[in-house]
Amino acid sequence: QWDGNFDTDQWKESRRKTFRDDNVRIETIKNRRQNLNEAFDSLNYFLNLVALVSLLLGCIGVASSVFIYVRTKIPSIAIMRCMGIRGRDALWIYLLQIVGLGFLSVLIGVALGTIVQVVLPVLLSDILPLEVETHVSWRAIAEGTIVGLIITILFALLPLLGVRRISPLRTLRSSFEEDVNARDYVIGCVYLLIAFSIFGFLWQMTADWVAAGVFVLGLAFAFFALWLVAKGVMWSVRKFIPRKWSFVWRQGLSNLFRPNNQTQTLLISIGLGTAVLSTLFVIQGLLLTNVSSMDAGNQPNTILYGIESSQKDQIAKMTESFELPLIQQVPIVTMKMEEWKGRTKAEWMADTTVRVSRWAANRELRVSYRDTLESNEELLEGYFRGPYDYTQDSIFVSLGASYARGLNLEIGDEIIYNVQGTRIKTYVGSLREIDFKNMQARFFILFPTGVLEEAPQFQILVTKTPSVAKTAEYRSAVVKAFPNVSVVDLGMILDTLNDILSKVSYVIQFMAGFSILTGLIVLISSLLLSKFQRVKESVLLRTIGASRRQIIMINFVEYFLIGALSALTGILLAIAGSYLVAKYQLRLEYNIEWLPIFSVFLIVTCLTVVIGLLNSREVLSKPPLEVLRNELS
Repeated sequence: QWDGNFDTDQWKESRRKTFRDDNVRIETIKNRRQNLNEAFDSLNYFLNLVALVSLLLGCIGVASSVFIYVRTKIPSIAIMRCMGIRGRDALWIYLLQIVGLGFLSVLIGVALGTIVQVVLPVLLSDILPLEVETHVSWRAIAEGTIVGLIITILFALLPLLGVRRISPLRTLRSSFEEDVNARDYVIGCVYLLIAFSIFGFLWQMTADWVAAGVFVLGLAFAFFALWLVAKGVMWSVRKFIPRKWSFVWRQGLSNLFRPNNQTQTLLISIGLGTAVLSTLFVIQGLLLTNVSSMDAGNQPNTILYGIESSQKDQIAKMTESFELPLIQQVPIVTMKMEEWKGRTKAEWMADTTVRVSRWAANRELRVSYRDTLESNEELLEGYFRGPYDYTQDSIFVSLGASYARGLNLEIGDEIIYNVQGTRIKTYVGSLREIDFKNMQARFFILFPTGVLEEAPQFQILVTKTPSVAKTAEYRSAVVKAFPNVSVVDLGMILDTLNDILSKVSYVIQFMAGFSILTGLIVLISSLLLSKFQRVKESVLLRTIGASRRQIIMINFVEYFLIGALSALTGILLAIAGSYLVAKYQLRLEYNIEWLPIFSVFLIVTCLTVVIGLLNSREVLSKPPLEVLRNELS
């Protein structure tokens, strides 16, 4: 009699070894819940990735905005230095301004996020595929405020630290290089603080310090690669600019390395933004493809179990008479594994120097035999031998890769099986990677044909019925003709799975769309804030007689090259990063759709060109003197 205090975990743990030795498996509600959580690890990982992308986009926006802002304030800072203000004091003046604005922005962002969280589910209650209950989390608000302030301060410090080195001579001369060429170790310390803050943020989200560290290293590599590309482009254009090209092309290319050039700033900010957004886009596509492949419409929904060998042909004909597909019809032989690599199971279990997985060693084996691999299997090592070669004594079996790892088995190792009292010596001939996403029968052990045909066995048949009525009619006919056969209807299970997966798909698309929109806003703001870089130069070109068309083409060449190089570099980094994430973290098959990637390239390049040209519209539509007065004011 249960009194409400029974500890199922303790009871299970005390009997674990006994049950495993007797090939008995125990499942509890807690185990089921853990398995379900593991099944949705990919979704959880994707949502963490969305949070990371949002954080990085905010970082890019803060750094690029402050960088442009500081550039516009260089004359004012130089005047303050002439009046006796120290560089450190000038730094604090602008840091306090930015921290104040950052704090207000964070508060506004937190308020908007809270309002959206509460109001959006109410407004979309008729559209959302699931019922959402929301409440205000003050802890989340506090964490968001703290993270926002830390990010604002750290990424604002990077461009602001240069304020300390602005010379009073800037009031008398125009200098585009740093006033002090010595290394600034404070900037290095800020970079380390940024790395540690991002690492801490990721660690808090994923609870995996290794994954967090790998992500930080990947981001550092991406930043370095973009910086290297920017430096390489500036050096190449300066060194090899074609002298015989037209004035427009030479001027546009020269803008990539001339004083007040935007190449490094925009290429890093746009390229990094493109990289994180493209990575998110690719991972979203992989997850949605994975989800759609598990859709109930693509899965078999009826399994016939316990078919005797003499009945398989009759049941197959009956299935075809109902116009149902024979998706799978395979034999199953039950056996045990007595020895492998010259040692019994008891000897392996007693050896503490070698780790053998109990799930692999203690399971009662249900194996099959065939002469070909199926579509859900991939040969990793060895050679898959179909029919048994009677000219040789050796029998080569094919093992699932995970099962082989659990038993420390490799190609060529010996295994002895017991089939209803008959010992069969075999050797590992090949290893397979098995796809477990579909509802077909899968086997860790495959024998070649010509070995187990006479062994005691039964058959299973897998098919797909189009409707509940058809399933009931088919099941009734099968049970009436073959009472020993069990018909398992997976329709309700698959419908429930399909409902869950549709909700998962909606969440993935919504969160990815929100982040992509945020990223576009950040990229657009970076370009708009770079307006001042080319205004004065365009005014001077108009003053000396350059036509409207020439100025447009000069700006087009510059922004097109910056946009194209940024997008291309970011996409290449995204392909490498998404491959590593999909292959080693999410365990997904990597397959990119190139049309969306090409669309990203076109969108980023076109946005860069359009916004860059829009920045010059004032120069083209107003007299040069009026534009200069507006800029100086």
